[in-house]
This record gives sequence, structure tokens and C-alpha cells, in this order.
Amino acid sequence: MLASINSVANENASKHNSIEEIIVSGLLPEPIHRLASSASLITAEDIARSGANSLPELLSQLANVTLKSYSGNAKSSSIDIRGSGATSVSNVLVLVDGVKMNASDLSGVDFSLINLQHIEHIEVIRGGNTVRYGSGASHGIINIITRNKNTENARLIQVSAGQHDDYRITTSIQKSDYKQHFSIDASIAESAGYRQHNQLDQQDLLFNYRTRLNTHDQFNFNSRLHRDTFEHPGALSPSAIDNGSIDRKTGSVVAGSEGKTRDDAQLFNYQKHLHPQLLLSGRLHFRERENHYIFGETLKQTAKANRDRIEQRTLATELLLQWHSQNEQVFIFSGIIDENNDYSRSQGGQDIENSNHYLGKLTSEAEFISFRLKPSDKIMFDIGYRHDRSENQFKHQQLIADEQSNQCDTYLIESAIGNYPNKINCPLIKSDRTIAKHLWRNEALEFRSLFALNHQLNAYFSLSKTFRNPNVDELILSAPDLSPQTADRYETGIKFYGERLNIDVGFFDFKTHHEILFRSGIEHGVNFNAMGLIKRTGAELQGRIFIDSNMDFTVDLGYTDVVTEDDKRIPLVPFWTSSIGANWQIKPSTHLSISANYTGQRFDGNDFNNNSFPVIDSHTIFNATLHVQYKLVSSENIGLYISINNLFNADYYDIAYSHTVYPAPLRTIMGGVSIEL
Repeated sequence: MLASINSVANENASKHNSIEEIIVSGLLPEPIHRLASSASLITAEDIARSGANSLPELLSQLANVTLKSYSGNAKSSSIDIRGSGATSVSNVLVLVDGVKMNASDLSGVDFSLINLQHIEHIEVIRGGNTVRYGSGASHGIINIITRNKNTENARLIQVSAGQHDDYRITTSIQKSDYKQHFSIDASIAESAGYRQHNQLDQQDLLFNYRTRLNTHDQFNFNSRLHRDTFEHPGALSPSAIDNGSIDRKTGSVVAGSEGKTRDDAQLFNYQKHLHPQLLLSGRLHFRERENHYIFGETLKQTAKANRDRIEQRTLATELLLQWHSQNEQVFIFSGIIDENNDYSRSQGGQDIENSNHYLGKLTSEAEFISFRLKPSDKIMFDIGYRHDRSENQFKHQQLIADEQSNQCDTYLIESAIGNYPNKINCPLIKSDRTIAKHLWRNEALEFRSLFALNHQLNAYFSLSKTFRNPNVDELILSAPDLSPQTADRYETGIKFYGERLNIDVGFFDFKTHHEILFRSGIEHGVNFNAMGLIKRTGAELQGRIFIDSNMDFTVDLGYTDVVTEDDKRIPLVPFWTSSIGANWQIKPSTHLSISANYTGQRFDGNDFNNNSFPVIDSHTIFNATLHVQYKLVSSENIGLYISINNLFNADYYDIAYSHTVYPAPLRTIMGGVSIEL
């Protein structure tokens, strides 16, 4: 169903692909079929045809890309690339227009921030991209490009509705000319969710402005505003579901829990051509995030003891310089990056006794440089280096009773051995102690090569050294003495692009030192550095067959073997993932897409011994989407669609921890209409 890298055909298959696909997330711009790594590309057309209700659901159809969802919606989902397991939120970097979306804690990426209707295309690049992006990109990156092309003035309204009281309304206004581009996208969405106590209501506003000041200068400004309220359905016992004592749609004992989010971000980007061969770019990104969680209560109740509040402010600056020789055989890309994060977490409210407050400051400074050499049209080499300096300090504050104060109320407690004083209602004082302080210096290296064997066949080879620093939650809530993980990676593959057949086959092997793993436990669980090496080997196959101009078939197949030194599998990582799809243009105005997506068995999230708990069963999900397009007048297009996800009602779940699971939705039907004015 999805067009992967194979949607990018060469000159012989251009009739099947009308847009010029360029990778912008690599070190240097390059057509995706010339990229020396395994990659996938999803266009706006692919998104519409997929029938996916969320970004994680869409991405999970790719080779060696797996979904983990706690509630069946985008709010509490994560994406894993090449088997990082429970820590995928810290190993897969998600970008929107080149800006990082990952939080500095275990929240990872809030995929509800990203509206599928706002996306122009998505680039998924597997393997380490640490030279350009630093910590967090050790397993791959997902770069989402929003709609910002210079098109004629356009207005778009999209309305969809479906089961579980799900509805969405999206409006878009674009205005462009040769000099500037302006767009506003707004959306609201509400859903009761598949399970009880699974409500998600959200509002989003996206503003984009771009202007060409002169022939040498360009300025971009992006602003994103997000608000939502949500509920936690909690985990269930699979045995209780199987014996019929509870329904899989039921919420658990913590089903009253809920939360709300505010997430705002602004991006300023200035580009100046100092010379026809020299481009200088400066970027400033500011983000504010607030998450409020209430456990066992509701937002309308006042019990402060169960409150968890997270605040984060990020300010990042980049200064980038690109140069190429006149004959375009030599490219140099370098940059200086500075990022500052202020982090605050309050547990138990702001002003009550024994409440816990965690305050953190995280800073990172980095320099990188990459060289691209093209001795001929048939050979390309990329060589990159990054030096990264990261510093953090975390404090724990707690309000405790000052029993030495003369302001306490004192009374005597009578006992068999005598009377003794007891103090109550003492004034509260703040304890303050440093719980973690680190200075890490890391290096990243990359070497990539690509060889054009002929005009249809490319071969590539790459090796790299990557790193990943512990995140905030891993340090302050689990193990303050964690060390960064590092990895040595090798990758090779071939890419064939013919008139009727496109194939991309890649193989990888990498070894991770001091890998940061997670074991669920009481409260927040435990993170730890693995003893010995974690070894990963695997492969991806992505293919597309064009039957004719009206029909094509796609296949994505992924294999990942990830083991410890004592041959134990890492939990939550399947051996096999696969997806097959068919796209049929029945009429010029009617399009049908069907797909089948398979995820293999995985071990329970706490089953590091591979024999402690029942395995998570494999599952296959069938989806179908029908699109009909009408042109009523010269300036108005109406599109109708209906999609059915999990067509055959597969009973499955993606996550399990110690005999508790999070059931995934059964059959879900959605329909909608879009009007382009």
C-alpha cells in the first residue's frame, strides 16, 4: 500500500512517478535512489491511499519498522526501527521540517502533534545518522516534510468520521507567488477511543511563511500550536480477557487517570547565498512543552497527591555552511549546533508535604563536517565526523516538615512506657540535593560509498560509529550513573530501478556497547547499561511491481536478529515484519488500495531470559481504502473515501509487561470528504 523508496523510479519509470523525490534529511541533498543507506519514502498520495488513522499506524507498514501502542491512538505510541525494543523513543529521531520532535525524557515523540493531512512526504532513513543529528538518531530518522510548496492559491476542507465517536476537521489555506508562500492549517479532532477511558481531544494550528528577500536571501518562519486532553485506559490481564471475566475494551484499575498537553514551537530559518557555490544557513528553534498527568483522579478533582507535571523548554541554534565545487564533484557540509533544555518535573503537586520536584539543565554543543566526493557519475563517497559535548545537572527538591521549628503544634502521646511529645502542623522547608551531574564527550564517524553499476543498478556500502546519551527520565528516575551507549555499524545493499520493477535490498550488522535497556517495575521501572555487546544483524527488502499505469504491487520485508552476548533476545523485537499491498486505479476518478501487514512474535517487555512470560503472538492486519474523486466545476474538487482497518477483526496487542497487555483496536471503519476550492 505504501510507496517506499521504490516509489522513486528512474527515468524509465517516470510515468509512474510524477514528482521529483529528493532527500533533504541526509547530510547533503541527494535523490533517494542514490542514497547510500536503506530508506523509504511516503508521499501525500500514499498517505491518502493508505487509510491510516495515525502516523505510527502508517509507518508500521514499512520493513523493519514496528509499532508499540498503549492505547490504540497516536498519543501513546512509539515507532521502532531495527529493533531497539523498549527504548525506541530514544533511538529513533523524528523530525518535522528538519526540527527535532523528540522530548528529552521518556515521553519520546507525541505523534498526535503531527496531522497526516499536513504532510507533503515522509523520509525514513534506517541506520545511524549521528554525524548530522547527534544523540537519538542511532537506529534511524523519520523526517516529515509539511506542505509548503509554491502552489497556486488553494483552500482545502477535510472532514472525516468513524467508529468510537471519532471525528476530525481540517482546513488549509495557501497563498503563493514567485516571491513568497503563506499557509495556515488548522484542525480539531475528538475520539472516545477503542477502550473505555480512552478519550483524546486535540486542537492544532500550523503557520508557515516563506519569502525570497532577493536573489541571494530567503527567510522562513514556522509556528506550531497544540492542545489536547487525554485519558489512560491502562493495562489488562490477558488471561482475564481469554476466560471472559473482562472485556478487552475495559479500562484497568487506573482508568480514571487522565492528562493534558500544551506543546508550542517556533522555527526561524535564514539562508544566504554568499556565492553561487556557497550557502550559509542560520536556524533558531524554540519549543515549550507542558504535560499534566492525574493518576486515579480526573482533571476536575483536586487531589494533589496524584499529580505529575512536566515542563520543558528547548532553545536550539544551528549555523550551517554548504559549499560545492564548480564541477559539483566535491561537496562540503559543516555546522555548529547549540541546544539548551530546561526540565522540571513535579510529583504530588507543588506545595504539599513530601512532594517531589526534579529540576534539570541539559546543554549540548557540537560541530560536524561532511565531505562528499564524486570522482565520476558512477562513484560517490561520503565521509563525516562529529564532536559532541553534553553537560547536565539534576536536582531533587522535596518539601519536608521542619520539626525543629517552634511553630509546630506539640502534644503528648501516652504509652505504657511513658509519655512522649509529637509534633504536627510544622512549617515546610525545601530540601535540595544534586542527584546527577555529567559531562560527556562523544564522537561520531561515517563513511558511505555508492557505485552505479549501470543506469539502473546501484550498490552501496557504509560503516559508522554512533552514540546515544541517557535521557532525563533514565537518569533522575532510574539510574543516575548510566553511561552513554556507542555502536559500530556496517551496512550494504543494492538498488535496482527498471521500467516495471524497483527493488531495494539492504543488509546490516552492528554491535552496541553499554546499550541502555529498560525493565518495567514498580512505579517508573529501571534503566541499566547492558553487560557486554548487543548484536544486531538483519535485512530489508522493498519492492514495487508496475503491472501497467493503473495497477502496481508493493512488498516490504524486514528481518532483525538482536541478541545479547549470552544469546538472549531483546524483548519487544520481532524477527520478521512484512507488508504487501496493491493499488488499483479502477477509473480515473476511483482508486482502491488493500494491504496486509504482518508482525512476528515478540518476547514480553520484561522477559530478558526469554522464558519467563508468554510471548506476544504474531498478528496480521488487513486494511482496505476506496477513494473517489469528483470535479464539479473548474475550480472545485471533491474527494470521498472510506477505509476499513483490521478488516478481519484480528485480536492482538503490541505491548506486554509481566502478564499485562494493552489491547489494540478491532475492526475500525472511517469515512470522509475533502473539498478543494
